[in-house]
Amino acid sequence: MEPHSSEPAERFRASVQAFVADLVPPDWRGIGALDPLERETFQEDTRAALAGRGWVAPAWPREYGGAGLGPTELAVLIEELTAAGIPFGSDNDEFGITMLGNTMLRWSDPSLLRRFLPRIASGEYVFAQGFSEPGAGSDLASLSLRAERSGDQWVLNGQKLWSSGAHKANWAFVLARTNPDAPAHRGISMLLVPWTNPASTSARSATSPARRTSTRSSSTTRRPNSA
Repeated sequence: MEPHSSEPAERFRASVQAFVADLVPPDWRGIGALDPLERETFQEDTRAALAGRGWVAPAWPREYGGAGLGPTELAVLIEELTAAGIPFGSDNDEFGITMLGNTMLRWSDPSLLRRFLPRIASGEYVFAQGFSEPGAGSDLASLSLRAERSGDQWVLNGQKLWSSGAHKANWAFVLARTNPDAPAHRGISMLLVPWTNPASTSARSATSPARRTSTRSSSTTRRPNSA
């Protein structure tokens, strides 16, 4: 018997199937059959429903907004949502959950986990990626955006661009050079920066009909040392 065919797994499968049945119409053909506006609306509604069960970040602990699922339940959930053509969350969850949240679970202080992860899972905090710069795309050793300590704050100066999904985000995780004297591939730190800071400006661009990016310029943007 397959591990995810056990009686508890099948009970969980039935609950996921009931969830899907309540979410989609009888003639549902998958999210790919929707026009762009319908897709966006459905994805927002679906994300809210998934978040209500902790299924946007299903393996995260419950205290951080997840569902605490083990490997078997997680496999069942993925199977059923994939089979039904249901998105697992928003496009920005690739950044906030897959890239940032999972990294924070491994490395961050518990106080930061309590502050950020439940809000990421609920959708209150929507993250974009702040890696690329005019002179540093995939070559992150060429980063020039600087973050300098000023008391209990970081002061950021520089520019980010090609930040996918930034037009929907209110936060970004930003790579910045915090030690300019270190070798190029070192002295780089990640900071969590609100995208609504009045000291920064942005401009949008479209890299494809389905994907939008943003350029963000920052002058003396300040962040508390704790974030």
